[in-house]
Amino acid sequence: MDPFLLKFEYEGTPHIITVTPQVSGYTTSFVLTVSGVEVRYEADEEGYLRAIAKDPSQKNLPEGLLHEVGIQLIQHLNTSNPA
Repeated sequence: MDPFLLKFEYEGTPHIITVTPQVSGYTTSFVLTVSGVEVRYEADEEGYLRAIAKDPSQKNLPEGLLHEVGIQLIQHLNTSNPA
């Protein structure tokens, strides 16, 4: 899977984020930078995406923005891999 861009607007600010898929065994995680912080999105035990900051001491990540990135990521994956 090749890197791809997410383009969206959040609270009136346009965002363009490069997403780098990383495959490990049977799972794929997605690494990207949000507000200057590296974040990995991966499936949790129930199959939902969770965001994990590379540096857990980072407190400046807006929760709403992380949620929006997750929604955009799911929409991109559903559009590029229709069932």
